[in-house]
Amino acid sequence: MKAHEELIHYLKDVVSNMDGLSAEVSRRNKTKKFKAISNILLCLRNQADATLKYARAGGYNDFSVVTQRSIYGPVIEWISSEIS
Repeated sequence: MKAHEELIHYLKDVVSNMDGLSAEVSRRNKTKKFKAISNILLCLRNQADATLKYARAGGYNDFSVVTQRSIYGPVIEWISSEIS
């Protein structure tokens, strides 16, 4: 798999994971904690989606998969642990 294909595939996975986490959070009680997590997810999902669109448009040379994994991976793991 080429580097740009791997980047686009990873960003698609990030966006879909964040959509799933958002759906899970929306089913939880509406405490301040879950409202904050919902807002964090919304911001990060939009950032990942914008990066995905930019990469699809040909800007994939500006990003590396390793960097994107170091940005989104820990956040997804942390949010998953917080909502479970």
